[in-house]
Amino acid sequence: MFDRGRKKEPDQPTASPPPRTWLIILAWAAVAVALAILHLTSVSSELGGNLGGDNVIYYLLAKAIAGGQSCVDLYLPGHPAQVKFPFLFPLLPAPFHLLF
Repeated sequence: MFDRGRKKEPDQPTASPPPRTWLIILAWAAVAVALAILHLTSVSSELGGNLGGDNVIYYLLAKAIAGGQSCVDLYLPGHPAQVKFPFLFPLLPAPFHLLF
């Protein structure tokens, strides 16, 4: 009755739910911790890992990839290209060589 001459103000929008970025950050942090634990257990004899045989080759390939040297044998003189072992697995632990 009294509102005839005035414009009606729009209803206040309801607050949207908070962004779930913290869940995404928490999920990525959990993945990073799991991969770090996996990396540490694979390279440390005290934590159950074994750096012998093929394991040391993959470890050194990951170290070479992290160092920007491609997929090469770091333990041989001249660092020839590695052709026996696939390069996909060393791509997983390579970022951890930059951290540790």
